[in-house]
Amino acid sequence: MIANPTAGSGGSARLEAVVDRLRDLGCSVKLHATEASGDAEQFVRNIDCSDIDAIVAAGGDGTVNEVLNGLPEDGPPLAILPLGTVNVLAREIALSRSIDSIAATIAFGPSRPVTIGEVNGRRFAMMASVGLDAKVVDNVSLGLKRYVGKWAYILETFRQIIPSTQSLYRVRIGDTEQKAHGVIIANGRHYGGDYVTSPAACLEKPALDVCRLTRPGRLAVFSYLTSLFLGRFAKRADVHIEEATDFKIIGPAGSPVQLDGDVLCRLPASVRVLPAAINLIYPASSEDGNPRPS
Repeated sequence: MIANPTAGSGGSARLEAVVDRLRDLGCSVKLHATEASGDAEQFVRNIDCSDIDAIVAAGGDGTVNEVLNGLPEDGPPLAILPLGTVNVLAREIALSRSIDSIAATIAFGPSRPVTIGEVNGRRFAMMASVGLDAKVVDNVSLGLKRYVGKWAYILETFRQIIPSTQSLYRVRIGDTEQKAHGVIIANGRHYGGDYVTSPAACLEKPALDVCRLTRPGRLAVFSYLTSLFLGRFAKRADVHIEEATDFKIIGPAGSPVQLDGDVLCRLPASVRVLPAAINLIYPASSEDGNPRPS
């Protein structure tokens, strides 16, 4: 278990409770607490996976992303213990917040091969984007985030909208090139929590959903946000969604690219899909039940 114990409010206590429950279920748990950015990825790269049944990413989206980027191709299945401000992957697989349920999922849940995305060689689990949201992530105050959680992103969004002008991007898929004022790449339905950008996006689909926002201006930004909050984002005439497996995003050089909630690379961006790249542990369905150790 690779854990960021500082993620979210009460993360350390929640982490200890899940570890205790796993040991009650008969699991042997090796816990590694991260201390700095990049620590989780490096630790996963260096561990001997030969006697490990699963690797658990305990934290927020950033911790999951680091572990994902450290996993070898033939590595053990990945499980999730949500601790951070938001854990979008946990929401996508309908992982309960219950301590007992999370422990049972880690110990007994079935694993499935899932698709992941890659931008400029960096993997992402759920989403990548360029545009306003990437600029917000690039400039949000980490100190404020620790105190107010996701509200820090909302405050930074308003700070970005008022003085700035929107950049123009080009999405090149095969021989076609389309313009956009923002691009969201969806590997699953959820975005930033419970919001949905592309209802057809799926972790088990061997393609990514590319959402182009084509309407410019500050009023358009507010309109897009309102549609997102109301669950109508994908129905807009100025949101164009298509599947792709290998494409490029071109725009102002050095513009931030957000992957799973952190800016991890810059434009220009080469994006590709990695079908069935890892095995992810899902909650057991109610009809299957949770087996118990003998």
